[in-house]
Amino acid sequence: MIVTFLYTHCDDTCPPAAQQVKGALDELGHDVPALAIAVEPARDTAASARAFLSKQRMLGRMRFVLGERSELAPIWRGYAIRPQAPGEEHQARIVLVDGRGFQRVGFPVDQATPEGIANDLRMLETG
Repeated sequence: MIVTFLYTHCDDTCPPAAQQVKGALDELGHDVPALAIAVEPARDTAASARAFLSKQRMLGRMRFVLGERSELAPIWRGYAIRPQAPGEEHQARIVLVDGRGFQRVGFPVDQATPEGIANDLRMLETG
């Protein structure tokens, strides 16, 4: 599974993160579960998530996990992520989770490549 942390009104780091995931799925040759955990819950709505995923050509390939701040906070803590705040740099990370639910690989988006993500996913699938 691929987990990343995005917000739907992001114009700088989130679109490239979604494209990294898209490229990895294309490179892998089949889809695996891909989740985008919302980090701006006040503005991340079902409609804005659908629009973001549509623009990134990821509808049906990635799901947005939306909710109230209190619902998302335990997930953020589990991955050491801070929610989006005005004036702060976004923590753009991609994390790979194995079939047992354990985080196996995590890296900043700017250090990820679709080929590298796909390679790590193949290793998780085989072993």
